[in-house]
Amino acid sequence: MRLSEKELQYFTECDGVNHYAIVASHYDGTSSSPSGVGVARYVRLKDQPEVAELAIVVVDCWQQKGVGKRLLKRIVAAAAENKIKKIMAISQADNEELQGLLRDYSNHLDINYEQGELCISFDIYPKEDMAVLLPALRAALKLAAQEASKARPARYSTPPHTT
Repeated sequence: MRLSEKELQYFTECDGVNHYAIVASHYDGTSSSPSGVGVARYVRLKDQPEVAELAIVVVDCWQQKGVGKRLLKRIVAAAAENKIKKIMAISQADNEELQGLLRDYSNHLDINYEQGELCISFDIYPKEDMAVLLPALRAALKLAAQEASKARPARYSTPPHTT
């Protein structure tokens, strides 16, 4: 199958914000250039700018070697940096590899069947959101610990004597 000029342009000219791609390659030392082993990409939805559709492809002989997992981790991090809040992947219902990969990544998948296809989505959290949430969580836990220690009498009013 040969790509049209428009298709070639679409797949190779990503803007790094709304359309982002990461390629995994392998150099075996015998050829003059590395060979592609996988690609992950997201495309931001125009009608839902905080949602992006995800696609991951790994060459058959490189599957089950962690390539898809590493690509997923990197593409989700890139999406988070670009203010995307939800990732969505559409596949055939029997694509167990994709389902397993996404289940390994997130415990909170939203899975729907739409017109014979499987639509899987999950929320992602940008680093800056976590940077705000973690100090607030630490402060809340510290306050709760302080309040709990006030409510409970000390076990010893003076240190125990040892003999």
